[in-house]
Amino acid sequence: RTCASYRLPILPLVTATKVHPEPMDEKNLDRPLFDAPALFYPDGKETRQLSFSTLSIQAEFYIAQAFVSYNFRYKNTTKKPLSALFAFPTEGTVTHFEARLSNGRLIDTAVIANEDLKNMKKQPAKGKKGDEQLQQLSQGVPDLFRVPISGIKKDEEVHVQIQVLETLEFRPDFRYHLLLKTAFPKGVQDGAIQVQFNVHTGMNREIYPFSTTHQIARISQGPVSTHVLQLTPMNTIEPTDLNFSYHMMTNDILGACLSQPPAPGAWDQRGSFMVFVTPPSNTNVQF
Repeated sequence: RTCASYRLPILPLVTATKVHPEPMDEKNLDRPLFDAPALFYPDGKETRQLSFSTLSIQAEFYIAQAFVSYNFRYKNTTKKPLSALFAFPTEGTVTHFEARLSNGRLIDTAVIANEDLKNMKKQPAKGKKGDEQLQQLSQGVPDLFRVPISGIKKDEEVHVQIQVLETLEFRPDFRYHLLLKTAFPKGVQDGAIQVQFNVHTGMNREIYPFSTTHQIARISQGPVSTHVLQLTPMNTIEPTDLNFSYHMMTNDILGACLSQPPAPGAWDQRGSFMVFVTPPSNTNVQF
């Protein structure tokens, strides 16, 4: 498996209807194409997005870092087999990806390699505008993780799993902030999105979560080392991004260390670790 991150350009917007989202609007250049994760496919002269039936998001927070896992379930509701391209905009690092099809086929490769890009450029688009647009999506786009998924049969389901390591932004309000791109075009989201956040503090401490876009329900209460939260969108009509933040009240400088032993049989037996330092809520404390 490989991983990479890129930086996004400004491209045409994809709008959508209920089952088969509308094609790209080439005249609308004022919004980015990659507002949210998408599974693109060519449809004649156009490029569309395949709608997903379910999406669950689970994140493990370790102070200033979060491992965010997405589980999509798509279904080919078109009348023919598809060759598609999964695109995921992120400034984080993709640590795991796999796509599992109904027939048991597993795809666990990642970003299209440079050599693959050269081969795709050499291949003629056969005069179809949709193929040309899909080929354009395969170019070296900054802040965009992508992987081709070919041979999706009619009525076949595709289960996509992707995990991203996100760095939380620490702001002057002493909160750690995370923004997830979940503002899907209308018609692409064909079901509710389930969101669960597990905030690990390393010791028994209270946290104060906050969101401007989602309601937060606490599954665990009180000063525990892991706080389990469930989030539901406040606006159930218009899809929105997920804006989340939290802080821990303390006047002390606190640290946490995460360690992971080497994998069995790995050539590098040194293992790995990560250290986090939590700044105090009192600005007069000196480091």
